[in-house]
Amino acid sequence: MIVQEFGSDFDEGFVFWTDYEPKPELVAAQRQTESTLSRIADGARLPVERERLEYLTGFFEFAVPYTDAWNTSRRLNHVLADAAKLKADGHAEAARTKVHDEGVPLWVELAPLVRGTMLRFQDIAATRNDLGQLVSMHNKFVRLTLVRFRLSMQEYLGELPAETENLFGKVTLAALHVPARLFVPTRPGILDGKSCFRITLVATGSEPVENVTLHTRIGEAAAWTKKPAKLLGRRTYEASVGPFETGSRLGAYYVSAFIGGVCHVAPVAAPDRPYLITLV
Repeated sequence: MIVQEFGSDFDEGFVFWTDYEPKPELVAAQRQTESTLSRIADGARLPVERERLEYLTGFFEFAVPYTDAWNTSRRLNHVLADAAKLKADGHAEAARTKVHDEGVPLWVELAPLVRGTMLRFQDIAATRNDLGQLVSMHNKFVRLTLVRFRLSMQEYLGELPAETENLFGKVTLAALHVPARLFVPTRPGILDGKSCFRITLVATGSEPVENVTLHTRIGEAAAWTKKPAKLLGRRTYEASVGPFETGSRLGAYYVSAFIGGVCHVAPVAAPDRPYLITLV
């Protein structure tokens, strides 16, 4: 049995130059699963159900353009490999023509796939692992496809066509419409009642962020204690949870913020269903 690890995680690093090519059946299954999950998510009635279903759906949605980008990168890599052989055999002009006529169109096809992949995953990133994967994809997936491929083509063309450079500028622009969300990447669940822990809060979107607040309480107390969060930079905030009063075995907290004048909370069902902490 041969196992192929195919995914944009920390280790894989978009190694499109391997012999592996996702089968058409896998690509079709990805699209079918994406479509099915999207319909289920659209029918969710509760906010927490919708959030979890959209998170799962997003992994399949970004996997579709990622797979297409993988296959397109393999084809472009083969073109460059053939051009290298031509150049080594003394056919520099034939190598240049091959890269211009076959390589450039493939890169033009590839670039929007890369942007679509990154923007879709960016929309669902919600955990510490997701943020690490997002960084890894920028360092590997984006760098290899949008930067290294262009430099490889430039070795043969001397000057890159205006078509590729104009497209590069477009696919690297900041997204104009980013969904507003509020999430806490890491949420410890056990705490010494006399201690505290730090959490970070991320407010996505392009609208102004105001009144970022941490809400805490002991057990089922009716009142919440409010504490403003501190801005760390680039829509990321910091707050300290705890210490809690002794004598209770359970603490609770949630966070809120106004993004573009609209109140967002995390978790999405707060304050009715906040994050819980076991106090020891």
